[in-house]
Amino acid sequence: MAVETPFGAFETAYLPWQWLGPEYPTLVYHHGSGERPFDVGRFSTNSFRRLFLGLEEALPVNLVAVRAPFHDGPSREYARAMGDLENFVGMLAASTGLLEALTERITDRADGPVVLSGTSLGGWVVNLHRACFGSADRYVPLFAGAALGEMFVSSVYRYMTADAALRQPSRLCDVLDFEDAFRAVEADNSAPLLGRYDRIIEYDRQRLSYNGMSLAVLDR
Repeated sequence: MAVETPFGAFETAYLPWQWLGPEYPTLVYHHGSGERPFDVGRFSTNSFRRLFLGLEEALPVNLVAVRAPFHDGPSREYARAMGDLENFVGMLAASTGLLEALTERITDRADGPVVLSGTSLGGWVVNLHRACFGSADRYVPLFAGAALGEMFVSSVYRYMTADAALRQPSRLCDVLDFEDAFRAVEADNSAPLLGRYDRIIEYDRQRLSYNGMSLAVLDR
């Protein structure tokens, strides 16, 4: 599925893993960075497999997996693509657009609520969807926030950021942060999870995105 963005078309995909019927809730799950979410083989390690595979009978929900751009090939190609800020922003925009298209389609065909969830990269995309569209019934971002630029300039992840970009931290934050739009959403429909000692998604910084919300915290 191609999603058009200001940076061009980006290829995304989705996989209806379990469909019980239109009367059930639908959970749409977005994977983390660098994962291959549709690889559910014996030796795969993606979060979709760890969270859901083998537990389908215990989950009375329709379950849909999504795949972000650049996540259908070798890890080396993904890392190379992420060296360009346009590709990173385009990936976020395309995944967010895919979530909106799925939310619309599911809402048209089912009576149950639509829940969007994701881990790390997926959590950022879920939050971005809430800030831009807000059309899902519930949001469950795991290990993410809304100050995305901070991850590249202040967390331990900054070693992945080019020196030229680190010399302009405000530029990265201007492009990637969306806290104001996220906080402006009035609906009480987000149930976030953070790790208190997470060195990449820093708790003290990202929890500010969730002021007034019911925030779950892992002491890890």
